[in-house]
This record gives sequence, C-alpha cells and structure tokens, in this order.
Amino acid sequence: MIERLLLLISEKVERHKILVLAIGISIGIISGLYTIKNCKINTNTEDLLSNKLEWRIDYEKFKSAFPNLTDNVLIVIESPIPESAQKTAEVLKNEIEENPEYFSFVSYPQGSEFFKKQALLYLEIDELQHLIDDLSRSQALLGLLSEKPNLETVLDIIQKMVEYEGERTPLSENRFLGMVDDSFKAHLKGQSLPISWRRLMSDEKLDQTRIFLLAKPNLNFQEVLPADKALSFLEKKILGLKPSVSAHVTISMTGSAALNHDELVSVTRGAQKIGLAALICVALILYIGLRSGSLILASLISLGTGLACTAGFATIAIGTLNMISIAFAVLYVGLAIDFAIHICLRYQEHCRDKEKREAINSTTLELGRSICLCAFTTSIGFLAFVPTDYKGVAELGLISGVGMILSLVINLTILPALLTLLPKPSSPKRKISVLSRYLDEGSHDVKIFIVAAVTGFLSLWLIQSLEFDNNPINLNNQAAPSVVTLKKLSDNGGSPTTSLSIIEARKEVVTRVTNILERDSIVERVTSALDLVPEDQNEKISLIEELGFIIGGEITLGETTTPSRTLVLEKIELVTSAIQTQAQLFQRGSPILNLQETLFELHNKISAATKKEAQKAIVKIESDILLYFPELIEFLSRGLDAEKFDLISIPKEIKHLWYNEEGLYRIEVRPAIDPFVDFQMKKFVETVRSVSDRNVTGMPIINLEAGNSVIYAFAQAMISALCLIFIVVWFALKKLSASLLIMTPIILSCLLTGGLTVILNIPLNFANIIALPLLLGIGIDSSIHIFHRHSISKTDFSFLRSSTSRGVIYSALTTAASFGSLAISPHSGTASLGLLLTLSLACIVVCSLGLLPALIRKTM
Repeated sequence: MIERLLLLISEKVERHKILVLAIGISIGIISGLYTIKNCKINTNTEDLLSNKLEWRIDYEKFKSAFPNLTDNVLIVIESPIPESAQKTAEVLKNEIEENPEYFSFVSYPQGSEFFKKQALLYLEIDELQHLIDDLSRSQALLGLLSEKPNLETVLDIIQKMVEYEGERTPLSENRFLGMVDDSFKAHLKGQSLPISWRRLMSDEKLDQTRIFLLAKPNLNFQEVLPADKALSFLEKKILGLKPSVSAHVTISMTGSAALNHDELVSVTRGAQKIGLAALICVALILYIGLRSGSLILASLISLGTGLACTAGFATIAIGTLNMISIAFAVLYVGLAIDFAIHICLRYQEHCRDKEKREAINSTTLELGRSICLCAFTTSIGFLAFVPTDYKGVAELGLISGVGMILSLVINLTILPALLTLLPKPSSPKRKISVLSRYLDEGSHDVKIFIVAAVTGFLSLWLIQSLEFDNNPINLNNQAAPSVVTLKKLSDNGGSPTTSLSIIEARKEVVTRVTNILERDSIVERVTSALDLVPEDQNEKISLIEELGFIIGGEITLGETTTPSRTLVLEKIELVTSAIQTQAQLFQRGSPILNLQETLFELHNKISAATKKEAQKAIVKIESDILLYFPELIEFLSRGLDAEKFDLISIPKEIKHLWYNEEGLYRIEVRPAIDPFVDFQMKKFVETVRSVSDRNVTGMPIINLEAGNSVIYAFAQAMISALCLIFIVVWFALKKLSASLLIMTPIILSCLLTGGLTVILNIPLNFANIIALPLLLGIGIDSSIHIFHRHSISKTDFSFLRSSTSRGVIYSALTTAASFGSLAISPHSGTASLGLLLTLSLACIVVCSLGLLPALIRKTM
C-alpha cells in the first residue's frame, strides 16, 4: 500500500512540479517572514524547568518574600585602604540610585546614616575597649592633628615619638611608622598611597577591605542579553570613577544577573564566525559526497524551506523560544540533511543506467518507505520529551518532532520536483577501498561481534561512573569577569551562590535553627535579622560614654595650612637628627631606621626641586597622609551619638533583605566546605534541610535539584523513545528479528558514547545532554537505511560499496561539521556539546557501518 502511495506522490509531483515548487517555497518564505516578525526569545533560564516542581515552588516563594535577592548584580569593591573602598561604594551607590531606568534597587547598608551612628555598637566588647584604650593614650596626638592637620604636625609627632621612645603610644607602633614610610616611598616613585587612619586605630589585620553593593537591574527577557543596558551603564560608571578614586581600588561584578549576562555573551560571541565556518564545511562535504552542483542546490533549497516551515510552526505553536528550544534549527539541519543526502546519492546511483524520470521514481520507491519510517521514529524520539518536566527540552522535542514530519513531506515533494527541473547529475566512478572489500566479504563478522560485545560490556561498566555536572558555573566561560570574581569570592568564603536561605515566621524558631546549625562543623556561619541587633548594648553604651568623656565630646578639625618648603625641610632635618641621636635604641631594620632612609631621599628630592615643584610635592604628600583623617574624626564624632535600638528601629532599607513586611525572617547559612565539590555540597544541603526542609532554598539546592530533574527527564524520555521506536519499527517491518537488528547499533552507540565520556572525562551537563536525542535520531535513521538497502539488494549485500554507506557517512560528516564547530566556543557548555556530538556521531558511524551489516549477513 505504501508503495502505491509513494508512486502516486511521485507521479503527481512530476506532473505538477512547477506548482509544487511554487506552493512549497512560498509557504517557506511566508513562514520565515512570519517567524522574523512574531517569534520572541525568552532568555530567562529559570523557565527551562517546570514551575510545578517542589523546589521551584519553594524558590518562587523566596523570590516573592525577598525579591531583591534574586536576578541581581553583586558589585565587589576591594582596597587595602578601607576609606577608599567606602568612598567608592558611596559614590557608585548614588550613581545607581539616580538612574532608576537601569536599576530598581541598590543596597549599601554600611554607608547609611544609621550604621554610621551605631557603628561602635557593632564592635565586640573587647574591640571597643581596645579602641578606647588606644584613643585615650593617643588623645594628645589626635588633638594636635585635629587642631592643625598638616604635614608639619605629622613630622612633629614623629619627632616626639623618637625623642620619647620610652613613652610609647598606639600611634607610635610599627604600623603607623610603616604606613608613613610606605606613603613617602610611593611618592618618591611617583605614585600615591593614602594612609588608612581607620585601620591604624583598629586591630584589623586584613590586607584587603572588601565591600559589597547589591543592585537589581531591570531585565528584559525578550532580548538576547536581558541585563545588557543595565550592565553597560554600570561598566561606564565604573570606568568614569577610575580617575576620581584611589588607584588602589578594584571594582568587579558577579551575581546571577552578571553571570547570566556573561554566559549569554560567551554563547553568542563568535557565533557568526562559527556558523559561517560550519556552513562552509557542510557545503564542502556535500560537494565531496555528491559532486554535483544541481544536487547540492536541490538539497539546500529543500533544507531551507523545511527549516523555515518548522520555525513558522514553532512561532505559531509556542511563540516564545527558550535558550534550549532555539537549538531546533541546528537539530533540524543535522537530521533533515540526512534525508536529502540519501535521496540524492540513490538518485545519482540510478542515473548511471536510467533516464531522469525513471531514476527519480525508482529512488522514491526504494527510499520512500525507509525515509517515512525514519521520519516517524525520529519524530517519536523527540516527542517523547514533551511530557517531561524539563520544559526547555520538552518544547525542543515538540518543535523538532513536528519538524521531522515536515521534512518528510518536503523531501517527498519539493526535492523530487527540484531534481526533475535541474539537469541530470553525472555519476562519477568511485574508488572502492581495500577496507570496504575486506569488510563486505563477511569473513571477519565473528571478530566484529567479539569486539562489539567486549566494548559494549566495557562501556556498560564504565557508564556506572558517568557523572552529571550540576554546577552551571562550569558551563560558563571560565575567563568571564563575573566567573573570575565568583571563584575569587568562593576561595575566600564569600561567594553569594554557595549559601542557603531559610525562611521562618517566628523569632524563636530562628533562634533554635541558628543554634542547631552553628554547632555543625559543615556550617561556617549563620546570619539572620537578629544579628542586625548587637548584643550587650547597655555595656557598650557605657563604654562609648566613657570614650566621649575621654576625648572631650565631638572633635572639630582646624583649617589645613600647608607648610612651606623651608619649614618642611627643617622638620625633616629635625626628625632625622633625632633618629640619629637615638639610633642605638633601635634595632637594625626597625621601622624608624627605615623611615630615616626614606626621609633622607625625600629631603634630597624636595631640595633639588624648584620652589613651585617642591610646594606641589609637599601638598601631594600631605594629602596622602591626611586624606582620610577627617573620616576618622567623623567616625568617632558620629559614634559618640550611638543609642540603644531594636529590630523595629532599624530602617526598612537596611533590614528588608533579612526581615520583610510580612514578618518573615531570612536565615543565611554559609558552608564551611569547598563549594565546587559535589558530594560536600550535597552533605551541606542535607544538613540544612534536616533542620527546615520546605523553607530552604538557594543556588546549591537549585543546582542539585535541577540536575536531578534533568537526569530524570532525559532517562524517562530516552526509555520511552526507545520503547516507542521499537514498537513502530516492529509494526512497520512485521518481524521481531529485524526490529532487534535495527535497535542493536543504536544501543551499542549509546553505550560507547557513555563509556568514552567517562574515559575522556566529559561529564554530562545542562548543555551537552541535548546531544542524546540527536544521537537517537541519527542512529535510528542510519540503521533503517542500512536494513532497507539489504531488503533491496537481497543476496548481493556489498553494502560498504553502495550509495547507502556513503549516505550514512556524509550525513554524519555534515552533522559533525555543523555541531563540531561548537567545540571552539568560549562557552564551556557549548564547547562540551560540540565535543560530545562529534564523539557520538563517530560511534554511530562505526556501529552502523561495522556491526549492522555483519549482523544482517549472519541472521537474515
């Protein structure tokens, strides 16, 4: 019956070839134009999985309760000088607030008036007592600098420190002398190094001060780069800040919005060049395989028409493509060109001894049945993904499944019509390789079976070690700025993507959960809104009052009068002379002796300079030393006004990231383990979930659960697809043995691919797992074509010398050319997809051409 239908179609196409082409190409053009005008792209990766999954529901609740903690940018400001970092943070925060068209929210609590006033209350008791002791011993020196803040006073202080070595004060400690010495040396080298007075008056020993700004960009998921406008604005502002802030300040960005942006940039970067290279490779392979301009033209026209029609269906049926379903175009090209290659090669083979019309009819009759079966089985393989929770692949499956049926129609109508109109192709004689003759003889089939069995069992054993990399950071370009920043934070225990958040409604539950988790060694730190209220406030208030009494209340700064060159040189001479006099009291290499050498050089430089240059240098030196001294005085003056407060008293703009208007508390749990080791993160997640299961969310859970959902979806779809394909093949061929033969190479190629990924250390991930349905589609197509070739050739089964074997090889090569080019993408996920596809295609070719003909010879 199917032969009659195929013959009827062939006759109708030949008779109405112009009409068929006109209608088909018109539909393709209309579909393409409709797609360009109406198709939209959703670049929100959260929508790739069903929102009905429990962990997605938990995450959506978290987003609703604390919306500013998702889809944000974390701006990291670092400097060895705390005041420089703070100044930069305040300026950048103001810039963002003044541009609400790019950002809807920005947070820098430490820069608020509330925190500046209550800063001393956030110190521990011993830290506050230490500060008070230092300030009480340094009161006279602070008074001198406050009254006359200039370089002359600084040099006078150093002179007193040298002369009264026995009466040491905190400011005479090595740190102060070292800072002054470093600042002088920087000036001698033509550089600038301001002194941090805040660090000088504290016990802080960190080399870098790190400040975080949290900003939420306005995202447009209809664009390929949703955060591009906001991040471009931010990058421009950061570049504009560079001249005005200290050269020692570094600003970097990470966070989910920045990570997604860099990932999309890496995916699209070079896409045009990669696409052009793939197109050239495909065209070259088609030329080598077909060796006919007319056949290549017919193949490309039918391919383009089918692709446009499939895109039109996607636009009508779904409307919005996601970051996975958009790959339907590449999948369609890889599979649809398979049909065209087999038809063209068989038609070219018949052209040797038949007229054009007869050659086309014979090709349609001989290949029509196998192409129909290939189209339906491949379509089923894709449609099996539709019921899964992996929405991105479910939509991809629907589009590609329908696309295979459209490809079938086009290859049975438009392609034959084109072949009828185009010149008859030549049939070049092809050399038959020694290997082809060797394998076609069939005398080595048993050896092939042994090799297949051994490699199959070995691959089955290796697959047990197959891993799924559920960390999406590993898919990104590892050199992307956001990834570099994130890994740097992770190394220092400050990564925002490794923490979990617990949502609780009652304060006593927050306290209980915090106490339990703090006792667990896998937890580094637990933070909640309760930590915004410092402990022992009454005792600290008493200490602050004592501090106010010691320093005499609010400190005021006098006017700065820069000393003259003559005066500075005199003061330097007095200091160096005092050091020379007291030299026996200091050990070699001590800060004071180091400072003496620096002062000698500074004296020589100022003496040798012109009066104007010398005065300019003195102003610069004075500025570096005293630039942030007013910030210290302001910090102390505001801190003296500290008042006791509770959670309700804290301004909303500060506490809203920890306690919302609905009375929900957020508890942040930070791990004390390596965030990039899967089993450790799983243990961390299990620990936190054991305390509060359904109220826990965060990137570690999202990554783990998303990975589990994807694995389950693909396992479900692959098993369903294999079973349905087997049933369809069995129903079509009416032979169980034939159906088993066709499925054997597919199963073996899947096993080989899995085994090789383990050997080559290519774990499955959210990107390259898309290769599996393509592996299934190409594998079943090749097996069906080979089996039908046998049914035609009967006893003469010199398969490797036939056009069908060339069709299998060139189909695989064209697909490898289109996908293999992805392996050079800067995006690690895309590169792994290209690599895995190339590997799987090689397995398909080997299993189809090596194993299946041998099985047919021995069993049929």
